[in-house]
Amino acid sequence: MVHPAAPSLAGYRVAVTSARRSDELCALLRRDGATVASAAAITMVALPDDNELRRNTEALIASPPDILIATTGVGFRGWLAAADGWQLGGQLTAALSGARKKLRNRARDSPAMRSTPKKPPSSKPAYSERIWG
Repeated sequence: MVHPAAPSLAGYRVAVTSARRSDELCALLRRDGATVASAAAITMVALPDDNELRRNTEALIASPPDILIATTGVGFRGWLAAADGWQLGGQLTAALSGARKKLRNRARDSPAMRSTPKKPPSSKPAYSERIWG
């Protein structure tokens, strides 16, 4: 089976705003002739190194929320794991325990929604996304 040639992107300027795998996407677009500008709108920060997350976690512990909204179990577990690394995991779990919970999709099934996980999360590095505006 013969595939038709993809149209050339010569003459097009393309902005890539992703942080993950942007090098691959930029290379692909350049190979097809596009002029590419890479300007990530989100930057990835390892959770244990995210000082802003730690400050906000400490503030939340000091003044627990009325409502907890979680959109992913992975993000929530990563947050708990980072808090554990800062010796704040138990305090964070306690601060969240009285909140009314609004959970989306798989976050609802996450053991992290019920309590601090019994076993350590995956050894894969967790990241937070910081949106630049």
